[in-house]
Amino acid sequence: NDLENGGTFCGDCYLDINNTIDIEADVCWVSGTLTLDGDGGDGDFSMDDGVTFTVVSGTVIVEDGDANISPGADLVILDDAIFSVADDLIVEEGAGVVVDGLLDVTDNIDIGETLTGGIVVNEGGSANAQRVDGQQPDNEDDLPDNIDLSNGGGFNVNGVELPVELLSFTGGLFEGKQIVQLSWSTGSEIDNRGFFVERSIDGQDFEKIAFVEGHGTTTDIHEYAFIDQTIEVSSYYQLRQVDFDGVNALSYLIYVSLIDATSNDPISIYPNPTYGEVTFDGLRQEVYDIQMMNLSGKVVLNLASTSLENSEVEINRYLTGATKGVYLLRFANPGYSEIIRLISK
Repeated sequence: NDLENGGTFCGDCYLDINNTIDIEADVCWVSGTLTLDGDGGDGDFSMDDGVTFTVVSGTVIVEDGDANISPGADLVILDDAIFSVADDLIVEEGAGVVVDGLLDVTDNIDIGETLTGGIVVNEGGSANAQRVDGQQPDNEDDLPDNIDLSNGGGFNVNGVELPVELLSFTGGLFEGKQIVQLSWSTGSEIDNRGFFVERSIDGQDFEKIAFVEGHGTTTDIHEYAFIDQTIEVSSYYQLRQVDFDGVNALSYLIYVSLIDATSNDPISIYPNPTYGEVTFDGLRQEVYDIQMMNLSGKVVLNLASTSLENSEVEINRYLTGATKGVYLLRFANPGYSEIIRLISK
C-alpha cells in the first residue's frame, strides 16, 4: 500500500486498504479520482518527512480515516483540484499545505500552534471544515495565525457561516402580481433570534424591509415565509440571521424578476440531504441554465440550455464522485431565477 517510488499517477483508482497508505516519495496526482478507503483509524493517509504530494487536477479522497501531514512534508492542491478527507486533517509542526483548489475536511483540522509551516489558501482556493483545533471560530479573525488567507483565499468553518442550518431559500411572484413571496427553511438553529429580510435593486446596497422571529435553539425543521408587497422593480433578497447576542451572518442571494414567472411553483429537491441522487419537483418541463456552486461561489458544474431530465442525470453523475458538502444550485430561464441549497453526504 506504499507509493514508495513516487512519480506521476492519473486515471480513476480505488484502493481498499487495511490500515495506512504511506507516501514515501514525491507524488503527483494529475487526473481522475483516487479514493483511499482505510479502516477508520488514525493516519490512514500519511506523508513522510520531506515528501511533496501535489494534486494537479482531479480528486483525491481519503474516504475512511484521517490524513496526516508529517513534519517537513507538503500537500499542494492546485487549481481545479480537490483533496477531501472524511475525518480529520492533521498538520504537524513544519508541515505545509498550499491550497489553490479545494481542501474539504469533513470534521476537524488539527493544526495546533505550529511555528513553521501551516496552511496557505491562495486567491481562487478555498478550504472547508467543521472545526479547527476542535473549535468553531466565530469569524476569520479567530482562526489560528498559521492559517494564512492574506492572498485572498477563502476558509469556511461551520461556526463562520450561518449559526442555523439553512436548508433552502427561495422567492417568486405571488399569484401573478407585483408581490414577492419568500420562503426558507432551517434544519437546526442555535440561539437564533430571527432573520432580517433585506432587499436590493443592484445586489450591492441592501435595505432591511422586515424581521421574522426565529426559534432560539432547536434541532427540528422549521419553515419561514414573508410576503413583500412593496416591490416595484426586479430585486435581490438576502437573509441576515441574528443571534440573541447580536452576532449576525448573511445567507446567499436570490433574485426575483417581475417578468411573469407565476407558472413556476417553488422548486424542491429531494432527498435533501442526499447520498448521491436527487429529484427535482416544482419546475415546468422547459429549458434552463443551471449552475452548481460550492460555498465559496466557485461554479463546479455549468449546464446551459438543458432540460430537467438531462440536468438531473448530469447533477446526479457529478454528485456520485463529488466532494461531500454543501452546494448551491441556481436554476434560470427568461423570467425565472431561483437558488436552492443542496447538502451532499
